[in-house]
Amino acid sequence: MMGSRALVIDDDRATRFALRLLLEREEFIVAEAATGEEGLTAALQERPDVVFLDMAMPGIGGLDVLETLTGRPDAPPVVMITGVGTPESAIRAVQLGAYEYLTKPLDASRVRLLARRAVELHGLKRELDVLRRPSMKEEEPRLVGSHPSMQEVYKAIGRVTATPERTTVLVLGETGTGKELVSRAIHRASRDRDRPFVVVNCAALPEALIESELFGHERGAFTGASERRIGKVELAGEGTLFADEVSSLTPALQQRFLRLLQAREFERVGGREVLPARARFVAACNVDLEAEVRAVRFREDLYFRLSVFPIVLPPLRERFSDLPLLVEESIRRFNARLERQVAGLGPGTLAVLHAHRWPGNVRELENVIHHAMLRATGDFITVDALPGYLRTDGAASHPAPQSATPGTRPKFEQARREAIEAFERAYLASVLEECGGNVTEAARRTGMRRTSLQRLLKRHGLTAAAFRQSDPPGAGTAAPSPAVRGAG
Repeated sequence: MMGSRALVIDDDRATRFALRLLLEREEFIVAEAATGEEGLTAALQERPDVVFLDMAMPGIGGLDVLETLTGRPDAPPVVMITGVGTPESAIRAVQLGAYEYLTKPLDASRVRLLARRAVELHGLKRELDVLRRPSMKEEEPRLVGSHPSMQEVYKAIGRVTATPERTTVLVLGETGTGKELVSRAIHRASRDRDRPFVVVNCAALPEALIESELFGHERGAFTGASERRIGKVELAGEGTLFADEVSSLTPALQQRFLRLLQAREFERVGGREVLPARARFVAACNVDLEAEVRAVRFREDLYFRLSVFPIVLPPLRERFSDLPLLVEESIRRFNARLERQVAGLGPGTLAVLHAHRWPGNVRELENVIHHAMLRATGDFITVDALPGYLRTDGAASHPAPQSATPGTRPKFEQARREAIEAFERAYLASVLEECGGNVTEAARRTGMRRTSLQRLLKRHGLTAAAFRQSDPPGAGTAAPSPAVRGAG
C-alpha cells in the first residue's frame, strides 16, 4: 500500500491515534480530522484512497459526511465506524454508499484487510472511469476509406457484431494499417459498447511482466508483488480486450492464452481462484501467422482459436484512391488538437504524396500530416511544409503504384527487396529530417558507423545537404487549391 492515502475522521483522539499507527504500518500516508467539517475539507485537499469515518460526531454527523463524500466524482471508499451499531444505522450507511461498516472496538486485522481491499477497489474504479471516458469527438480516430477493400472490412465488422456472441476476431495487416482502429470499431458497433475497451501490446512489455499484465497477480506471487494487481483480462469485464502483436507471446503464454480462449477462465499469477473471462477478444498481428505455425514458433491450436473470424486490412499502396480522404481526416483531427484551421492541401502537394510508396501505411501518412501542419504558416499545406524525404522524392523515381492485376504481381523475393528498400529509404530520410541533415548525429541515433551510414545514404540517393535546407521564402503562402477532397 506504499504511497496510498488514508483519511481518518473521528472526534475521538484515541481512535484516530490507533488507526494512524495501524495504517502507517501498512505504509499508508494518513491524514486526520476531528470533525465532519474538517473531514470534508481534508477529503478535498488530500484526495484519499480510503476514508475511515465515525458515525456519531458533533456538528455534521457521519452519515451527512458520507452522503456528501459519495456524491462527489471519484469518491473514495468509506468505512463507517460506530461505538453502538444498530441495524438501522448499518442499512442507512450502506444505502448512502458506505464500503463497509465496523463497530468498536476495532479489530486490527479487519482494518488492515479492509484498507487494502478499499484501495484496490478505488484504483480499479479509476482505471475503469478512464477506460469508459469518451474521447473528444473531433480527436477520435476513425476508419476512413471508400476503396472496395475497405468496404469489405466494414461489412466484416457489421457481420461479427450483429449477434450477441462475443466472437473472437483476428485482425491482420502490415504495421500502420489501422488494426487498433478496427478493434475499436468492433467495440463501438457491439452490444457491449458501454463496457471497457482494454488494450495490451504483447510486444511492448518485458517477458517477465506480460503474464502479470494480462492476468494480474496476487500479493506475494513474486518478488516485488507487494499487493494484488488486477490484470487486463479482468479489467475488460464484459467489454473488449485488444491484444496487439500476439505473435510475440512466448510458448508458455501461448498455452495460457489458449486456455483462456478455450475455457473462458483464468487465474491470477500466484492465485488459485478461477475467474471467468467474459470479454470479446480481438487479436492483431502484422506477420504471417500461418508461416509462424509452420515454423513451429506459434501454436497451431491457438492460431485456430484466434482466427475464428479474420479481418485483413489492405496496405495504403493498394488503396491509393483513399489518400485524399485519409489526408482530410488527419487534417480534421490535427486541426482540433493544434487549434489550427488548415483548409486542405496546396498546389502540387497531393501529387508529392501520391509519389511516395508509404511503407509505414496510414500511420506514416498521419505523421507526415502532423509534421506538415506544425510547419505550415498559411491555411493550406504546401510542398515546402512536407518532411524532407518527401520533398526529395520525385514522381519519376517513385511512381504511384498501380493496382496489381492477375498474373502481374512481383515474385516474393522481388517484393521483399522492394519493401526492404522502401523501408530503409523512409527510415533514413526520417532520421536525417530529425537531425537536420547532421550525419554524425544520425549515425548515433541509428547505432551505425558513420561510414556505413554514408554508404547506405548514397545507395538510396539521399544527401544530407537536402535535409539542411531552410524553408524557402514564402513557404506556406502559395496560392491555395481546393480542400483536399477536391484536390488532384
